[in-house]
Amino acid sequence: MNSDEIELLVVRYNKKLYFSRRNANSDWLKNAIKNPDVRVEINGQNFVGKASLIKDDSLCKKISKLKYEDEKRANEHRVVLEVTLD
Repeated sequence: MNSDEIELLVVRYNKKLYFSRRNANSDWLKNAIKNPDVRVEINGQNFVGKASLIKDDSLCKKISKLKYEDEKRANEHRVVLEVTLD
């Protein structure tokens, strides 16, 4: 893994990729907001796309429920980043 690579849980939903955090304080999230052209590797396969923050609370809740089996974590407020693939 390179220094500019990180490992995250991903949710695939409606042909898009979603990543989330409890807050917006992580470097990867700040970088994706500042530079929305992103590259994502999943199981050795590379994808490129545009990242954007989700403002729709119902979509954020849906992504959390898909990401976490634990009801407590699934119901926590999260910042969600959507990647629309090219």
